[in-house]
Amino acid sequence: MTWTDPTVCREFVRAIGDTSLLNSDGSFTEALRLRARRALLAIACGQGERGRDTVKKLVEDAPGLDRQKEAAAAVSPHVAATASRPEYAVGPAVSRAFADYMDYRENRDTGRKWGSLDEYLRQGDMLDQRSEIAESVMRLLDAPNGAALLAETARLYAEAARTEQDGLFGSARTSAEIWRDAAKAVDAKSAERRFSLAVRTARDYSWSALTSKPDMKLAKIEGDREYGDDVARRLADARESVLKAGGRKENNHYLIDIEGEPVEVGKRGILHGWHNRNNDFIYPILGEVMKNAVRVNELDVREELTGKGEKDDQVLAKFVYLGAAVDG
Repeated sequence: MTWTDPTVCREFVRAIGDTSLLNSDGSFTEALRLRARRALLAIACGQGERGRDTVKKLVEDAPGLDRQKEAAAAVSPHVAATASRPEYAVGPAVSRAFADYMDYRENRDTGRKWGSLDEYLRQGDMLDQRSEIAESVMRLLDAPNGAALLAETARLYAEAARTEQDGLFGSARTSAEIWRDAAKAVDAKSAERRFSLAVRTARDYSWSALTSKPDMKLAKIEGDREYGDDVARRLADARESVLKAGGRKENNHYLIDIEGEPVEVGKRGILHGWHNRNNDFIYPILGEVMKNAVRVNELDVREELTGKGEKDDQVLAKFVYLGAAVDG
C-alpha cells in the first residue's frame, strides 16, 4: 500500500467526502495524493510528542529516506488494525521507532555522532526507555528490504492480536511476545526463501555451458539521445523501457524477469556511469537489453555490503548478467 495506490486514494475520497480532490474526468488530483500520503504517514508514525515533526519531515521528502517512507505506507494499515485493542495497539511504539530513527539518521548523516544503529540503540535513555517493539521496528527500518519485512511482521502481529485471549492453559501473550513471535515467523520464512533460491539457482558457468546457450537476442539502439545533466529524464526513460519490455512496478520497485528470476532495476544501477555521455543510448532500451540478458556468473553474497560499508544480510543472491545492443 502506498499513497499512489488507486484503492487508497478512492477510499480516502470516500471517507472524507471531498469530491473536489478528483479531476473532472474522475482521475486523482495532486492534492489528493499529497493528503493521502500525509494520512498514511500519520497513521504509521504520527503519534507521540514527536509524531507531527516526523510526519512533516517525511512529507517534505527528507533526503535518503525513501525506504523509510515506503515502510511507513506499507505498515500503516496493520498499525491501524491494532487500535481497536488498546493493550495491543502498536501505534505508539511504531511512531517512537520512526522518530528515533529519524534522529539517528540526522546525526549519522551529518557526521555528528553514531556511526551505526547499534551505537545509537546502546546509548539508550534511562528515563524514557524504548520498548522491544520500537527497537525491532528501528532495525527493520535500517534494513535494505526492511519495508517488506516490517509490513509482514506487522501484518502477522495484527492478525494474532485481533484474537489473542486467555486460554485454558495460560494467559494471553503480551504485545511484545506476539511481536517477537511474528518477527521469528518472518525470519524463518526469509531463511527458507534464501535456501530455496540457492538450490533453484545453482548453475554451471563453465565455458562449455555458456557457449552451449542459444544465441542472445540483441536490442536495437534507437538513435542518439542527448540528456545533458538531466538525471530525472534518464531515470524516467529507463523505467519506462523496463515496463515496455514486460517488467513491472511493485511497491515502488521496478522489476524485470531474466531467465525466470526477478531482478530489481534500482536507481543506483540505472545511473551507474551516467556522467559518461557515451552511455546515453542505453536508457530508452534498458528493459529490452535486460530481458534478453544471459546470466554468466554469480558472486558470494557474504561479500555484499550496504551503502554504509556494513554487511547486508538482506541480499538473497547476487548474479552477473550480460546483455548487448546493436545499432538499428
